[in-house]
Amino acid sequence: MEKSHKFEWRFPILDGGKRQGINDSGIATFAGSELYNNLAREICQNSLDAKDPDSKEPVIVTFKLMSLYSGAFYPIRGLKEALLSCKKYWSSYEDQKLNSFLDEAFKTLSDEPIEILKISDYNTVGLAGSKTRSGAWDALTGSNGVSFKTNGSQGSFGIGKNAPYACSCLRTVFYNTYAKKDGCKAFQGVTSLVTHLNSDNQETQGCGFYYNTIDRKPIFDNDDCEDVKNFRRNQYGTDIIILGFKKNSNWKNDIKLAIIKNFFIAILDSKLIVKIDDITIDKDTIKAIIDKSINLDNTDDVLKRTKYYIETYLNPDKIFDTKVLKDKDVKLFVKISDDYTRNIAYLRATGMLICEKSIKKMKPYEAVLLVNGTNMNEILKLMEPPKHDKWDYKLLPDDEINKGRKIMSKIRNFINESIESICKIDSPEEIDPDGISSFLPDDIDFICKKGSKNITNYRSETLEIENIKKIKNEISNGTTIGKMSIGEELNGDVHNNTDSGIDFDTIVPKPGNDKINGDDVVTEQPSGSKEITKSLYSTIRLIPINVVKGLYKLIAHFGANYSKVCLNFKMVGEDGSQDVLNIIGYSNNGKFTKINGDNFVINNVIKEQCYTYILCLNVNTRVVIMVGGIGYETE
Repeated sequence: MEKSHKFEWRFPILDGGKRQGINDSGIATFAGSELYNNLAREICQNSLDAKDPDSKEPVIVTFKLMSLYSGAFYPIRGLKEALLSCKKYWSSYEDQKLNSFLDEAFKTLSDEPIEILKISDYNTVGLAGSKTRSGAWDALTGSNGVSFKTNGSQGSFGIGKNAPYACSCLRTVFYNTYAKKDGCKAFQGVTSLVTHLNSDNQETQGCGFYYNTIDRKPIFDNDDCEDVKNFRRNQYGTDIIILGFKKNSNWKNDIKLAIIKNFFIAILDSKLIVKIDDITIDKDTIKAIIDKSINLDNTDDVLKRTKYYIETYLNPDKIFDTKVLKDKDVKLFVKISDDYTRNIAYLRATGMLICEKSIKKMKPYEAVLLVNGTNMNEILKLMEPPKHDKWDYKLLPDDEINKGRKIMSKIRNFINESIESICKIDSPEEIDPDGISSFLPDDIDFICKKGSKNITNYRSETLEIENIKKIKNEISNGTTIGKMSIGEELNGDVHNNTDSGIDFDTIVPKPGNDKINGDDVVTEQPSGSKEITKSLYSTIRLIPINVVKGLYKLIAHFGANYSKVCLNFKMVGEDGSQDVLNIIGYSNNGKFTKINGDNFVINNVIKEQCYTYILCLNVNTRVVIMVGGIGYETE
C-alpha cells in the first residue's frame, strides 16, 4: 500500500483452521433468477422489523444507484490487493467457479467508476451495539447464523444478510448506521472472499472487514476518515451499500415488481413506502403502477394475482376470522369474481407475502390470509425456512412439532370451511369438474348397496351418476393412470373420526411399520431370484367418499399377473406441480391397516381380478389426484 493506513481491510488469520473456498451456501441461497426478488424481500423485511415504535410515520426504504472512484474511496484499492492474493493462492487449483468470480471481480474494478446500490431506511431504529460488538450491529456485520430480532419480527435464521452479497460482483457490502438506542454512528465494510496470504505471508480466513484495524472496531463519527464522508446520516436508520452492484437493464423494474408482489399489504396499511430512484411506491400509487405494468406485460400472472389480492383486501365480499391461539388471531378476506384465479395469499403481521396456495373450489375467488396474533406470529416465524416462503411445522423443535401440526390443521380447516361457505355451487348440474364422471366405475350401484361393510358406513350422501364411461390406460414406471375431482394443493393432516368407528386421529404409525396385508412393502426375494419391473396394464378408478376425512374408494382391475403392484397418489396444482400424498392406511373387509407411507402395495395380483379398498389419504379437501404405479414380477 502507498502509506500506513489506520482504516483498511483486515482478514483474520486462519491459524490452522479450515481453508475457505468460493462456495458459500448462505450467499448461494439468494442467488440465481430470483436475485432481485430475494434482495427486496430481505431488505424490506429487515427495515419493517426495525420500525421505530415512537414514530407514527411508515418505514421508508430507498434504492439509489450511485458511483464511486477508487481514488476517492480507499477500500476499493485495498480490496483489489486482496483479490490479487486470492488469485495467486488458488492458481494451482482448477476451480471454474472461483476463476469466474475473480474474472468478473477484476473486470468490475477496472471499469471505473464502480457502481454501487445504496439502500437506506428511515423511521427505523438503526443498528445498536456497534461500540460493544453486540446486539443488532454484531448480528449483521460480525456473525454467521445469528439473528437479533424483536418479537413479531420476520427473520429468525440470521442468513438473510447474505442477500446483498449475492447482488455484488465483489461479494462486498458496507454498513452505515445511526442507532437510536445508543446514539452511535458507525461504518464498516465486510467482504466474503476466499483464503489467501496476507502481507506477512500468513494464511487468512475468507471473510474480511474494513474498519479501524488498530482498535478492531467500526469507523465512528468522530474518526477522521475520508471514506465515510459521503455516507453520513442525520436520521436514525441504516444504509446498506452494495459495492459492484450486479445491474441488468431491467433491475429497477424487477425490484419495483418484487416490492409490490411481496409487500402489498404493508404498503396498503401505510407501514411501508419504497422509493427506487424516481419511482415511489405507496398506498396511493401501488394500484396505478400495477395497472401500468400489466398493460405493458399482459402475461405476468403473478402481478395479476397481486392486483386481485389488493381488490380482495380493500373490498372483500366477506371477512372471516377465527381463534387459533387467541381470539381473532387469523383473518381471511374473500372476494368472488369470474376473472379471479382461486388463489390464497398467506401473510403474517409484518405484511410480507409468505406463500400462495390454491383451492380449486367451484366459483372463482381470491383470498388473503392475515395472521395478526403475537403468539401466532412467533410460532409461525419458527416454522419458516431461511427464505420465509412457507410454513413447515417440521422445522420446529421436537417438543413443538405436534403443536405446530395442530396450528396448521386449524388454519387449513378454517380456510377450507370459509371458502366453501361462500364459493360452493348449489346445483350439481352446473359443473362436471375435470370430467370426473369418466373416472367413476360402471358398477357404482354396489357402492351404495345396503349391507356393504366397507362403504355404507363411510358415506354421508347418495351419488347419482349417469352415462358413466370406462377408461383404460397403459402405463409403465410411474406414468399417470387416473385422476379425480378438483381442489387445493395442500399437505393434509391426520383426519377426524369416520362413521365406521375408526378414529383416524389416533392412528399413529409405529417406526418400521411398512407392511400391507402382513407382507413387506419391499420383500426380500428367495436366494437366486430377483424382482424386475413390468409394464402395468390396468383400469384404476379413485372415487371420493368423504374428502374432508380423506376417504376414497380405490377400484383396480389389472390386465396381467404381477408379483406385486406399487401405487402412489399425487396432488396436482394449477401450475402443474405435483406433491406425493401420504397414505395413512386402508380398509379391506372391515379391517383397518396402518401404512403411513407414500406407496400402496397390492401383492400377488391376478389377471382380470377386481381389487377394492377404502383408502385414507393425508389430505382433507378436494384436490386433483393423479394415480401412478409400477408392476413387478419375480424371476
